[in-house]
Amino acid sequence: MRTSLIIGIIIGFCICLGGGLWYLTGHQVPFHLIHPQDFNSAFMHMCFVAPVLEEAIYRLVICVSLNRLMGEWKTIAISGILFAVLHILYGNPSPENQLGGFFLAWAFLKSETILLPFLLHSVGNFLVLTGKIALWYFLKMF
Repeated sequence: MRTSLIIGIIIGFCICLGGGLWYLTGHQVPFHLIHPQDFNSAFMHMCFVAPVLEEAIYRLVICVSLNRLMGEWKTIAISGILFAVLHILYGNPSPENQLGGFFLAWAFLKSETILLPFLLHSVGNFLVLTGKIALWYFLKMF
């Protein structure tokens, strides 16, 4: 629990730092908002479909195979990098995907169950979803 909290704080710091630097260098920070009416479909996709598919690929296929060949730390590194690269290709180039990929691989290897990274992935995506909806309300006020 302590490690999860520390990693969450680090991810939050990286998001703020990256977004702040991006903004300070004259770039516009893109906000991907979700309309509240789209909550149900976004919830199903972000909190169930994506975590099931991604955890099956990155943990059950990649982590299991690589761990036997390369050991734990190289497996975490490669799986995390692939997780981030493919999220960039999906159009979701957030820095938390890199850290999240490392963290979810580590959680899988330590827990030896797919359930923990699936739940962590789902909860993380749920927090993103609620943030996107809250931001929709906030930006509509101005």
